[in-house]
Amino acid sequence: MRRYSIQPRFYLFLMAVMLVVFGAGVAVACGRLSGEQQALSQARARQADMFDQVSHLQQELSDAGTREYIERAAREAGMLYPGEVRYVGH
Repeated sequence: MRRYSIQPRFYLFLMAVMLVVFGAGVAVACGRLSGEQQALSQARARQADMFDQVSHLQQELSDAGTREYIERAAREAGMLYPGEVRYVGH
């Protein structure tokens, strides 16, 4: 019966295979991370836009009860004070 002995080159081959598998896993993980970072930056940009929109709407809401706001909205809707005459230019 012949007894097999493991040669050092087997360990080198095994280490090379493990290195390739590990490298492929790292490459895939880096690709996913890059995509997730891009999605995160887009989500943060949308969040900043929404915060700006909320602050604008809150300002508009606080101004909504003032006389100036009501008059401006009425004039934009085409309303006039009694006795006023509208002049339309071409």
